[in-house]
Amino acid sequence: MTKNKTVRFILIVLILAAISAALQFSTPNIADPDGFYHMAHAKIYAQRGVFYSDFPWTQFSVIKNLKADIWYGFHLFLVPFTFIKDGILGLKLAGAAITFLTLIGFYWVLARLKIKWPALWVIIFVIISPDVMYRLTMTRPHNLSLALVLITFAFMMTRGKKFTFVILGFLSSFLHIALGWLPLFIAAISSLILKTRREPPVWKNLIYLTAGSIIGLAARPHPLGALKLAYIQVIQIIIVKLQGLPLTFGRELRPPTWDMFLRNTRAKKHIFLGAGGLFGIFLYNDVGGSAQLRHFYKFRHYRGGRGSDPIFKQFGTWKKECGLIRIDNCGGSGRAKFHTSL
Repeated sequence: MTKNKTVRFILIVLILAAISAALQFSTPNIADPDGFYHMAHAKIYAQRGVFYSDFPWTQFSVIKNLKADIWYGFHLFLVPFTFIKDGILGLKLAGAAITFLTLIGFYWVLARLKIKWPALWVIIFVIISPDVMYRLTMTRPHNLSLALVLITFAFMMTRGKKFTFVILGFLSSFLHIALGWLPLFIAAISSLILKTRREPPVWKNLIYLTAGSIIGLAARPHPLGALKLAYIQVIQIIIVKLQGLPLTFGRELRPPTWDMFLRNTRAKKHIFLGAGGLFGIFLYNDVGGSAQLRHFYKFRHYRGGRGSDPIFKQFGTWKKECGLIRIDNCGGSGRAKFHTSL
């Protein structure tokens, strides 16, 4: 890495760190009350040991009965922040660290895929909608899971080493088992994309990713109980909500309303209209982007849960950037057409 590139990278790191801190410390409030639970569970591990699995405080919860923790790795990640005497400060510092890791992961993915102006697109992602900005401030594992999904996609498209996929699979299931399936899904889609382009198959990477996921599941107390909790959170709760029961929790799993969609995308429309005018000078071919990805993203945004919306906002930002620049800058040599194959 040359001196100029080193200085530029350090500057980008500082900017993303400043954005992460600003999102947390611009208000004395806590964005999401779930953060208190996650910090409290992490403090239990700090005080009683990382293998302590009893959770008697929730008398009417399956967590008490199954004695499992689907966020086990995430709670271990939070343990150092529990030693800060000011609990609110520790919670905010943990949130800032999570936001920073998410943003720097997104930047790294864009840079690895040789997409122009990766820092600019990371900043656009942050301000793309109020919903995304709000979720970036949460002290929850979903943001880290999002970063791991994107990193998995980048390594699939650039043919990463097999040990890399074992590590990614391990981290995904160890941090948050309820979203441990998502990197596997993205890897399968990536494999199909490469196959349709008649490139050498990468199905073995799915095996390595699966092996890492199994190891991540096993490396926690009561892994079978964690699997059952993941089923309840991911599948059973959706089935129950579709039956119309008036549950007050898990609201992020409900599809967004049209009013919410319009309010969340108004700013995005203005941003990309301005960006389109600015970058229009440099355009001279392939402004189409990925029609299939666009339709998939819209369907997921209209019909899917709001909780995973930032994932598709990142892919949406990605798609727009690929539509604004030359096709050979979206993924580098040998991966030039990945965005038109989706």
